[in-house]
Amino acid sequence: MRGRELRPVGGWGLMVIPMVESQSKKVLARAKREGKVIAAERPYVAFKDGTRRPINDDEEEMFRRRKIRPFRKIVS
Repeated sequence: MRGRELRPVGGWGLMVIPMVESQSKKVLARAKREGKVIAAERPYVAFKDGTRRPINDDEEEMFRRRKIRPFRKIVS
């Protein structure tokens, strides 16, 4: 198997994008009135053994350029 020699010993890391509970305008306006800061953590790379590291410049650029595509409607 040729793919085995290219895989890192500890396995590949996964890019994790933490999310906040709600991003609605109503929730953000209420938090602003109450003086709370609602912000998600910055993205990071998580490894199989539970460690994590911040994303590097290339990963940050990939994250910035990604496009979220809408789901296709199935019309009958």
